[in-house]
Amino acid sequence: ILPDHHIDTACCAHCGLLRYREMGEQVIQAICYDFLRQTTISGRLAWYVMGTSLHMGCCQPQVLTFERKEHAEKFVKGFGGTVHAFREAMEIIHQMMKREHQPCHHQSFQSGNH
Repeated sequence: ILPDHHIDTACCAHCGLLRYREMGEQVIQAICYDFLRQTTISGRLAWYVMGTSLHMGCCQPQVLTFERKEHAEKFVKGFGGTVHAFREAMEIIHQMMKREHQPCHHQSFQSGNH
């Protein structure tokens, strides 16, 4: 959510992290869905799982979000991957995309006033 109630929507956490990094301090609030419970959570307070063997069919490298660190850690025990806090996850995705020299196929974001 941006100033004047403007809303940008990303297709997944991967694209949301890239967009947040691009928008910076303009972002008033970032929200996402908890992967297990499908509840709306704060993106800044979420825990991010990367490198898991479970592929959801969206952007790569894939990122899954969890409200509770303990849920993310238990998920990783079963499906592999690593758990990261918001800022760390944002920088990891940025560096991975930069290293691959390939833009995400979902670089367009939906905008609107809702």
